[in-house]
Amino acid sequence: MTPDRPGRTVVRHCGLLALGVAGLLLTGCGSASTTRTIAVTVPAPPAPTTATSHAATAATLSAVDKAAPSLHGPPDFILNESAQSGDKLKLEGRFGPLLPAGESDVDQNVLAGCSGVDGGELIARLDLTATIESGLSAHVTLANLSPSAVTQRVDFVIDNSGGPTCSSGDESSEEAANPDLGTLQPHEPHDFTMWVVLPDAITPNDLHPSTVTLAHGQWLIHLLGARIDNSPTGVPSAQAATGRRIVTCPVEAGVYQEAYIALVSGTPQTINTSDPKNELLCRE
Repeated sequence: MTPDRPGRTVVRHCGLLALGVAGLLLTGCGSASTTRTIAVTVPAPPAPTTATSHAATAATLSAVDKAAPSLHGPPDFILNESAQSGDKLKLEGRFGPLLPAGESDVDQNVLAGCSGVDGGELIARLDLTATIESGLSAHVTLANLSPSAVTQRVDFVIDNSGGPTCSSGDESSEEAANPDLGTLQPHEPHDFTMWVVLPDAITPNDLHPSTVTLAHGQWLIHLLGARIDNSPTGVPSAQAATGRRIVTCPVEAGVYQEAYIALVSGTPQTINTSDPKNELLCRE
């Protein structure tokens, strides 16, 4: 071959040996070689579409426990109780919505063991917070789970440490269970959940009763009491029971103002004693 100008021979005898998408390999004459890498940018995945976001939100909402009480606003009732021993206890309660049995988060097997359960009941979850406001720790059990004199039978499903049970809500019945809250430390809130069962709230004449209808049915229970280390507690005055679910008798001079807890929202907070069916409520 006829020699070319200086530098041209090298170009003719050297060539590009390899070319790739991810890199460019150049090989020189003799043993010398050089490797170069070309970075390839991988595009990020597209942001979720609106449809995907809505589906994820719906899945989250479907997991919300519809039986749970609302945490917005003050509790439905607050009871400031005291015992002769000097112990003081505050009970705060929040009710969930009234639901048919199949829509409630109550233990269905335990509910089936409640007498009178036939599909006509409505159930409200009750979340309680108990706080000892005196200076010593103590063992606390709830008591006085019973309906008023004009309220038909009410059952309570209670999940104690020994397992869930159904109480008849009858003070005279030995089968009535007392929710055991265990040993509470002073000023440390303790949460407890139970369910209130309203038998025959659904009737053949009213398969979907409204809260307005139920509120006029006087679904009332006595104020929840407690035993602190076996010493019974009580509400010393009507002012010690407050909240939108507290129902009281009209104030009369020299007469203790009886109070109850309403199981249905919207129940009038003052009892109409001119109605003959309410007469027993203020004479118990």
